[in-house]
Amino acid sequence: MKNRLPHSEPKYPKAINMLGVFLRFTSEGSNCSRSFAIIKKTTEGRYYMLVATISFQGNCDEALTFYKEALGAMVKEVAYFRDAPPDSGMDESLPPNFVMHSDVILFGTQFTMTDGGTAPITGDYFSFMLSLDSVEEVTSVFSKLADGGQVINALAPQFWAALCGDVQDRFGIHWHICTND
Repeated sequence: MKNRLPHSEPKYPKAINMLGVFLRFTSEGSNCSRSFAIIKKTTEGRYYMLVATISFQGNCDEALTFYKEALGAMVKEVAYFRDAPPDSGMDESLPPNFVMHSDVILFGTQFTMTDGGTAPITGDYFSFMLSLDSVEEVTSVFSKLADGGQVINALAPQFWAALCGDVQDRFGIHWHICTND
């Protein structure tokens, strides 16, 4: 697997070797946790990485398919727990078909999705804010995310945007979607 950190060679898949700090939290009633990321190069030439991650509890493959089909996400790579070497130290209680790591680009933003990670912590501290060019795009994306999810605030004109609303998708992710006028 290609390693993005120039100062080390991967011994295991990059999900195991990444330098990073993960802030994890989960919406009440949701089945996934979230993390946030930045990559920084120090003056010494070392890289530190804080990775934006959505951690599902067994339905990451389904979420990858949904975001790809409904929103046009590009899934760059997927590694499963079955791909980890036997001596990797990975949690052997996780099913082999669970996603260990995936690189996703959605609306120009790269992040990762996984079925692994720690147990979710309750709290509602995370949402995606999405600005789109037209009322038609907002309406289309909003309805796709609402299918199987829950409308929090229906689409409506706002003083800051021609159309804006909030929806929680079928995976528990909160989306705030507006036109960018």
